[in-house]
Amino acid sequence: EVVYNDECFFRVYDGLAGTELAKFASESRTRIEYPIVADADNDGNAEIIFGTSNESGFCNNADRMASEYNNGIEMWGDANDLWVSARRIWNQHAYHVTNVTEGGSIPRFEPESWKPYNGRLYNTYRSNPRSFGVAPNLVVQAIQITSPGATCGQLNDEIEITVQISNIGDLRVGPGVTVAFYGDWGGGT
Repeated sequence: EVVYNDECFFRVYDGLAGTELAKFASESRTRIEYPIVADADNDGNAEIIFGTSNESGFCNNADRMASEYNNGIEMWGDANDLWVSARRIWNQHAYHVTNVTEGGSIPRFEPESWKPYNGRLYNTYRSNPRSFGVAPNLVVQAIQITSPGATCGQLNDEIEITVQISNIGDLRVGPGVTVAFYGDWGGGT
């Protein structure tokens, strides 16, 4: 898809056919119109960020109601966090993937953006590439098993398992990852 914001509307277009998929009233001045796509809330999925301004006053949006009219910065995302991944950074109007690192530093000698970078050809401006061929890799870093209330030589029916899990993969995971433990705790082993 292609996202576009002008003086009166925020729109989403089909990237291949060019047909309008969605249109929302979003008045703005030219200085803040262009939307960006980035993982703004660090949940591993892209969001769309764009500015609105209630001072423009020259749009006659019949579908706009005063109670719905926002002024400021909008951030839209999928309610179920199913949108593709994106970088967490967008540093300037002329953004391209080689002019800023994921951590926000600016390369002293910027790689040529039209040549392969980290094994991929991006060759695009004002576009935040999604991650290809990357995945999370959740590993157990530490585990501690205790039995509260147990005394030396006495077994207890209750155990507590404390685990530190780290993601050493290239793709972030959002909150709410479920961890489960399976095993036969009977028989004294």
